[in-house]
Amino acid sequence: MVVPTTPFALASFVVMITYRERPGESTVPVTLKLFVPGTEGPLVEIPMPVEQMRSTEYDQKVDFDGMEKILSMQLPLIFTPFVVAQEGFIRVRAYRGEDEIRLGALRIQLGDVATPMGIVSAPVQSQPPP
Repeated sequence: MVVPTTPFALASFVVMITYRERPGESTVPVTLKLFVPGTEGPLVEIPMPVEQMRSTEYDQKVDFDGMEKILSMQLPLIFTPFVVAQEGFIRVRAYRGEDEIRLGALRIQLGDVATPMGIVSAPVQSQPPP
C-alpha cells in the first residue's frame, strides 16, 4: 500500500483472513493476531472459532480424485477508521500451540498517490549532510 504521508487515515480497511488445515491435523486452539507498524504488540488478538470447521464431515459421495482434503475458514476484520502510523508491514499471524502460521502481510510505504484530484506527492525526506 502506498501512502503519501504518515500518519495516514483510511476511512475503512478490511482484512479477509483465510485459515486452512488438514483434517485431524490439530485439536489445539488457534489465536489470530494482527500487527501494524508503529504499535507495540498486536493491534488485534482474538481466538479463531475453528471448532466448527474441524467438526465438518465430508460428503462421502464426493470423489476428491486423489486431491488432499483441506479444511478452510474465512474471517473478515473491518476497521473504521484505520490509521497507518508509519512505514512497515501489516502482518497477520495465527498461533496454534507453539506454531506461528504466517497468513499474510501487506507492505506500507511512502510514495506518490494518484487520486481523482490529481497526484499527491510524498514529502521529500531530507538527508543529513555526509
